[in-house]
Formats: sequence, C-alpha cells, structure tokens
Amino acid sequence: MLEKNQAEEDRVIEAMRYGANAATILDNGAYDVGGSESVQFVLRDPYLRYETIVAANLRFGMRVLELGAGTGRHSLVLCSNRIETVCSDIAPKALEVLQLRIISKGHSVETVATPMESTPFPNNYFDLVVSAGSLSYADPETLDVEIARILKPGGSFICVDSLNHNPIYRFNRWIQWRIKKDRTRSTLVRMPTINRMRQLGEHFESWELEGYGAASWLLLPLSRIIGNAICARLSTFCDKLPGARRMAFKFVFVARGLKKEILNAT
Repeated sequence: MLEKNQAEEDRVIEAMRYGANAATILDNGAYDVGGSESVQFVLRDPYLRYETIVAANLRFGMRVLELGAGTGRHSLVLCSNRIETVCSDIAPKALEVLQLRIISKGHSVETVATPMESTPFPNNYFDLVVSAGSLSYADPETLDVEIARILKPGGSFICVDSLNHNPIYRFNRWIQWRIKKDRTRSTLVRMPTINRMRQLGEHFESWELEGYGAASWLLLPLSRIIGNAICARLSTFCDKLPGARRMAFKFVFVARGLKKEILNAT
C-alpha cells in the first residue's frame, strides 16, 4: 500500500518528468509521430485494436474524454468534427505537444490540465471515457469512482494498458524504478490487474478484456534476428494459447453501458 505523502511526491515527480519530455519534443519539433504506428512492431496489435474499437464507438454529437493523454500519441483517433473531444493530463507542457499534434492533422481539441482521479467535470458529462497507458498514474479505487461519476448512464470506458501478472515484466519495471530511476514506486503498485479490471467491469452492462504480448519479452530481442513480421505472427500465435492472458504484457479493455445505480451510489 502507498502512503498519501508518497503518492503525492510521486505525482509531482511524474508531472515533472513528462513535462521535461514534452519540452524536449517542443524544442526538437518532433511532435507529428503518434498512434499505433509509433509503437514497436511486436507490440502494435493492442494499440491497433484499441484505435479500431474507439473509432467504431464514436457517434455524432458525443462528448469524449481521454484521461492521461500525455503528448497525444494516441489522441488523433478521437478527433473529428462530429464529436466534442477533451484530452486531460497532469503535465501542461505535454498538452501543448498534444495540441500541436492535433492541429498539424487539421483538427482541434480541448485540453485540461488535471489529475485523472479528481477532474473538474460535472457528473454524467461524457458519453465515452478512454485511456491509453495511464491507469497506473492514479489510485485505482479513486480513479474508477471518478470514471463512473463523469460518465453518463449507459456510457462506455475503453482503454489499452499494461498488466501486472507476468513476473518478467514485473521484474523489468522494478529495474526501471530501483536502478534506472525512470519510474516511481506508485506506478508499480498501481499497475492494473485482471481482478481490478473485472471489478470495474461489473459496474457496466457488459465488458471484455483481451490480452496481448505474452511472449514479447522474448520476441522483441529476437526480432532483430528473424525480423518484425515473423515475430509479430509468433506473438499473435502465443497470445491464443491457453492461459496466455494471465501472462500478457498489454491488454485492451472495453466496458459498455454504465449502470445508473453505480452513479447514484457515488
């Protein structure tokens, strides 16, 4: 468990880190790369799946929020003249990069600098809430309540993120925290689990979770020898094996039809 002071300190560290990364992007002017095409070939499938599902769920007149949008690597799929899109993040400088990315593609988007678990939006405000890799940056219970609060009854939540089950990936994150110092302890403790996503899914009429990259720890280095295309096919094959979801690196979660009684309870 995390103490409140530790969580707040980690929040400041993450905001500074992502703000500094965004400042570097602004200085270099390299803000036009994004989406699933910017992800390593072996790990691209879950992001392609996420983008496909999000695009299929957009409807004319919808109000959509992306939580923890960062510099907007996966925000373009949300931008359309048909809908009202809001992208939020704790780092204002990251949102500057996001704006440039979206504008460079001929779209516009509203941005709000805010922690994910305490947004300024009213109850029952959004038809769809999405997230791409940001769930570990907020307290799980508080964030899940916030998602339910700002979603309209019958609304949907879609995300792509990393799981916390495979011991190889857990060890790698530990190295990033203790040795490389490019993670905070909060992000390790808060990494999503299947049980956490199942509990969130129970607040909706239906939900599904797909696992990806169970063998990517091996296939990523192997791709330098046998090539990306072969490794991508091997990854897809491994992900279909029995029990693969428990060893998955990435997942796509889709929950539809928020139950009204959940909103009333919060």
